Amino acid sequence: MKVARSDESVLTLRDFPLAVCVVSVVLAVVPLAAMVHDLVRGIGWRERAVPMAVVTILALVVGMVFSKYSVFRFDRRQRILVWRRRGLLRAEGGSVPFDRIRFAVVESITDSSALEYRVALTTDDGSIPLTPYYTLGAGERCERLRDLINQVVGAEPLSRPEADIRALARGGHPVRAVALAKQRLGLSTTEATRLVDEAARNDGKDEMQA
Repeated sequence: MKVARSDESVLTLRDFPLAVCVVSVVLAVVPLAAMVHDLVRGIGWRERAVPMAVVTILALVVGMVFSKYSVFRFDRRQRILVWRRRGLLRAEGGSVPFDRIRFAVVESITDSSALEYRVALTTDDGSIPLTPYYTLGAGERCERLRDLINQVVGAEPLSRPEADIRALARGGHPVRAVALAKQRLGLSTTEATRLVDEAARNDGKDEMQA
């Protein structure tokens, strides 16, 4: 997700997974080229034609399915977010008034021993991820983007690591919240689990009081 435009009135964010497209094209071209090579030389191309064609088609289909173009436009004057995400098989989007945006948070998932990150908007109607995928090693970049969005929409500053942990716990992702607490705060598994449980309980009490 990149800042395509930022001025006094509008913040526009755009995202397109170019790396996914490049990888899928490469994976499709390599077996296709090998198949053509065998066909020209007349060496065993009949036996290899079907599996190579299947690999080529699968690579192209996967690339088209996961290549989604996303645009988020935050209009500061009208205080509204207009967003859309388009792919080969599905298009989605909508508009959200700033008053219904609680805050932006950094979400994470664990991939082996590493964490992958993305930014999501927490609204009164649910969560809206800025990207449908997570990025490895993008924690600091996601945090800067989160802080920028919170500043634009006038949300309560949530720059503390506990804020992202609390948001994950509140969203029903305790495992991710524990992993993030261990990575961000250097806690043990027991300490991180206790922090996540307390965060979930406190947020539940806050909602009842509201």
